[in-house]
Amino acid sequence: MNDRHFSLLYLICALAAVLMAGGCLEMSQEIRLKEDGAAEFSLHYSIPLVWLETVGDGHDLIRGWQTGEAPPPAGQRKWMFNQAAVREYFSQNGLTMMDFQLWTDTATGRRHARVQFAADNLQRSLPGGRMGDFSLTRNEDGEMVFRANFAFVSAPTATPVEMPQAEADFWRELLQGLVVELKVVAPTPILETTGELIDQQTAHWRFEPATDLELLRLPPVIELRFQDSPGREQGIMGR
Repeated sequence: MNDRHFSLLYLICALAAVLMAGGCLEMSQEIRLKEDGAAEFSLHYSIPLVWLETVGDGHDLIRGWQTGEAPPPAGQRKWMFNQAAVREYFSQNGLTMMDFQLWTDTATGRRHARVQFAADNLQRSLPGGRMGDFSLTRNEDGEMVFRANFAFVSAPTATPVEMPQAEADFWRELLQGLVVELKVVAPTPILETTGELIDQQTAHWRFEPATDLELLRLPPVIELRFQDSPGREQGIMGR
């Protein structure tokens, strides 16, 4: 399986298309970039209890389409809520699993999971795609650039085309309630970002596709720039 194309963001989009209940999924991710080139990640997601079986079926369908493999054992099908499967997924490519919590909110009828993991060397771990389709590079001015790369999305049309009303209504219903949030904490003050600047070192993005169908045609630009860590011989890229 090509792990890069089976990133968390891809899984969300694929499940939305497969389940006909994509709007039931809520996910927030926080990425903390460290001065020494390491990083820490926190991922929180939830889905209504009534859709847990569908999540398993959707994962099987996606996995089979990508790899041609037979469905995994029944206990592994709902891997997003399976501690052993999640631990295995986030313990490869230089990653270390730190914590995994599961709980049910009976008031809202949702099953929640929170995963915390770390990368000792972000540059070596990013190509594996298990943290999402992100990259960290240095531009010609010596600034660090952290961005999301939506490799699985087709190139947008040059001229926006108005979506037919029936199609728009279909996508709004399909994606109703789908919320994806991302927070990135840089090791030094952020110079520029396409997100909301919460403080000098934190950028935030929130997406609700049902209220902004343009996201289906043109993927959002997720990017921030910051200076490399001062006073270090190698800096964040040199480990």
